[in-house]
Amino acid sequence: MKKLNIIDFEASSLVSPSFPTQVAVIKEDGSTFDRFIKPSSYWQRKYNWSLDSQKIHGMSLSFLIDVGVDINVVADELNSFVDGEEVFCDGGMYDINWANELFESAKVKQTFRIGALSELFDASYLSAPMWELKLRAAENLGLKEHDALNDVKIIQTAVKYRRSNMYPRKN
Repeated sequence: MKKLNIIDFEASSLVSPSFPTQVAVIKEDGSTFDRFIKPSSYWQRKYNWSLDSQKIHGMSLSFLIDVGVDINVVADELNSFVDGEEVFCDGGMYDINWANELFESAKVKQTFRIGALSELFDASYLSAPMWELKLRAAENLGLKEHDALNDVKIIQTAVKYRRSNMYPRKN
């Protein structure tokens, strides 16, 4: 069975071109990595910044400029934390594209693979109510979605529910 390592990105917009604003990973052992990403001057000039995304994620461009970590540092630290293990996402090509944007802009080689969450399951995954399990996980953990660190915790918990065929009641 593949390790339950989850990655999630938040971004400046769902409209291309956009840039990653936050990345988080939770490993199977529960250890976490979470960084706000300082947008490069190129990203600020050339890429979309969505006020809708700002509202959903609760972070402004000025917040990221002030507290975000340089893209080179984030790329190096992310590689080091993941340490060559596979990670899985539920955002499909969105998350993969934001990872690519981060590593290409930083000119750092990505040393791990991002796979689709569906790779963690057999064919029955497609009929499983994962979105409901994520809602239950968020409620049971007391976390709001659309923050990368919260999202990886929610996704990992929902996958654990699914793997164990446990469908918890609402709190």
